[in-house]
Amino acid sequence: MIARKISSSTLFLVLALSLFSPWASAQVAELEQIMSFHFPSNLVASPAGERIAWLGNEEGRRNVWGAEAPDWEARRLTGYLEDDGQELSGLAFLPDGQRLIYLRGGSSNRDGELPNPVSDPAGFSRDLWLVSWNGADPVRIAGAVSPRVSPADAKIVWAAAGRCMVLDLLTMPSRSRMEETAGRLPQRVVVRRRTEDTPPPPPRAERGRQDPVFLEWEAPPRIPSRMLFQVRSGLSDLQWSPDGTMLAFSSARDGREILGVFDLEKEELTWLTNTVDRDSTPRWSPDGSRLAFLRRPVDYRGYALCVVDVATAETTELWRSPGDGSGYYPGAVAGSYGLMYGYGHIVFAGEWSGWNHLYVIPDEVTRFAGLTVDEFLEVCDQAVAGNTGVLRDYGANTNHLYAAALYVNWLFSGCNGTQTEPPLLVSGRDDGVDDSEPVASPLPERLSLSVQPNPLYGSTTVRLALPMDAEVSVVVYDIQGRKVASLMAGYRSAGFHDVVWNGRDERGAAVASGVYFCRVQVNKRIALMEKLVKF
Repeated sequence: MIARKISSSTLFLVLALSLFSPWASAQVAELEQIMSFHFPSNLVASPAGERIAWLGNEEGRRNVWGAEAPDWEARRLTGYLEDDGQELSGLAFLPDGQRLIYLRGGSSNRDGELPNPVSDPAGFSRDLWLVSWNGADPVRIAGAVSPRVSPADAKIVWAAAGRCMVLDLLTMPSRSRMEETAGRLPQRVVVRRRTEDTPPPPPRAERGRQDPVFLEWEAPPRIPSRMLFQVRSGLSDLQWSPDGTMLAFSSARDGREILGVFDLEKEELTWLTNTVDRDSTPRWSPDGSRLAFLRRPVDYRGYALCVVDVATAETTELWRSPGDGSGYYPGAVAGSYGLMYGYGHIVFAGEWSGWNHLYVIPDEVTRFAGLTVDEFLEVCDQAVAGNTGVLRDYGANTNHLYAAALYVNWLFSGCNGTQTEPPLLVSGRDDGVDDSEPVASPLPERLSLSVQPNPLYGSTTVRLALPMDAEVSVVVYDIQGRKVASLMAGYRSAGFHDVVWNGRDERGAAVASGVYFCRVQVNKRIALMEKLVKF
């Protein structure tokens, strides 16, 4: 029965490919035609959103590909034209959108051997490469590292034997200069056949050979990296702060794991947690003031979701998974989606229901901190009865109240009892408050952008709802990705900010009818994009 199902599925695939492929006229698709399909992966976008790049595999030829607005025509950025079995991974744009980094080469096996499926006598290495969007030849910039790109500038960091290394690409010398630099380290072994003009090889290299060859090292450019800081034990999971001024990390030692932060401007290292538990997976809040992380308490068959204040090192436990071992650890089941920090909420993965799901929980319930349960219920009763002004004393609105109520209900149910799921923050829910009396909240609940009217015939009002103090940029671009007008730039306090666009560019000339995009950056990271139509 199983074999019959597999055969049917395979037949359906072949028929589908033969009917809907470019070679539809063929009666049967050849295996070579099927395998020649371009397999894309690792899709990434530039910070401005005008370019995309991905890793493409064509019959084993792995290359970096890209496309940009407005035509989005795909083109190859690297020139690896042979199927040598070398994997590409870790593709990422630099903040300028003009360059990308990627890793070339597979991981080593338990004996430290790198993949070499074509038995190339020269062997292969696993290295970090830099390629320009303009199509220049890639440049090797480091060995086998796991880089983290700064969101603010062209800095790359990685962990190596308890040290945090940084490479500043803005100060990197030219390729020709690097190739002339002495004191270089080995990159790969190169086989060279002896001739009359070559110097004698080392005795060990020619021993027992009838047609002597010898091995020598081909040296790569010198890596202009430097050490930022060092810890006495392991260093992992480096995470840039949103403004690129600090690095969070975890450090394993003596059967536990602790979290730290390094300030690049002050060159100071601060430990945020120091318990007997295992704290890992630090993730920055959008404003850079807090870190969410996962804690595996000692002698507990589960994990806890926590938040720590970077300035005070005060830690708050938001939620704890069931202690029967059924919840699993998010990083083990969800990969890069293990833990994410959004505006006012944290998203994480769990499998205690039998399936892998993403869950969301508020990042704080501290707006009502200090209240007893009875006092909190009194606030709820007054708000539901229509006295929403009582919420102003806590800087809250009805959504904050609803999230806190969910959290309190969950606490009363007990995480080790029948309740197995954390509170899910549901937006747009009817919370019982009369819509005729809107909640007067000093702060918006979440980051949002609205444009009215849209389409526009003359001018339009762009409203930005900012839930926190931040560096803000609001810019209008045309469909080709060219800057048209800057509407807002600089530091803005939390609240609602309105700006009018009169349909003109920065020179004061009226722009043509068509489609435009309003892009919002918060703390130098793209946060929102809204399409505008101008008649």
